[in-house]
Amino acid sequence: MLTYTFSKREKIMLAILGVLLIAIGWFELVYVNTTDQIRTIEQQIETTNSNITLEQTKLAKKKEMERVIEQRKAEGAKATPIPEYDNIRPLMAELNNVMSKAENYTLSFDALDTESTEYVLRGVGMEFGCSSYAAAEEIIALIADGPYPCIIDAVNISDAGATNVRSNGSNVKANIHVIFYEKPTEQ
Repeated sequence: MLTYTFSKREKIMLAILGVLLIAIGWFELVYVNTTDQIRTIEQQIETTNSNITLEQTKLAKKKEMERVIEQRKAEGAKATPIPEYDNIRPLMAELNNVMSKAENYTLSFDALDTESTEYVLRGVGMEFGCSSYAAAEEIIALIADGPYPCIIDAVNISDAGATNVRSNGSNVKANIHVIFYEKPTEQ
C-alpha cells in the first residue's frame, strides 16, 4: 500500500492546485453560463422593448386613423364602396372623363395583382400634358377623389419648358401611378 506522506510544501501545492481547479470549475460552469444567460435575457428584453415601441406606434396611428374616420363621418362623408372585379369598363369611362381635361394623355396598365385575397389591385400609369401646374393638380385630385377607391403611389410633375421637351405643346408634363382596388369575385 501507499505509505507515502506528503511534505508540507507538497500539501500547500496540492491545496493551491485544488483551489485553482475549484476556481476554474466555478468560472466555466457558473460564471460563463450565468453571463451567457444574462446576455440572452438582455437581448430578449431589447427585442421586446423595440416590439413594444413598434406596437405603440401602430396603435397611435390606428387611433389617429379612427379619429380621422370619426371626424369625416361627423362631417357627413360616406365611405367609397369597393367595386366588384372586373371593373375595367366603368373605370375606363371615368378615367376618360377625367383625362379629357388634359391636353394629351397616355395610360398604361400593369398586370393585375391578385395575390391578396381581400382585393384585386389594378395599377395604372398615367402620363399627361397640361397647360399649367394647377390643371395637373386638378386632374390628380379628380382621380384621388373619384368614385373608385385608389391610392396614388407616385407623382412627378415637371415644367416641359424647363426640360426643353414639350409634350405635344403642353407646358406641364405629369406622370402618376395609381392603384385601384376591386373586390375579387367569389368562385
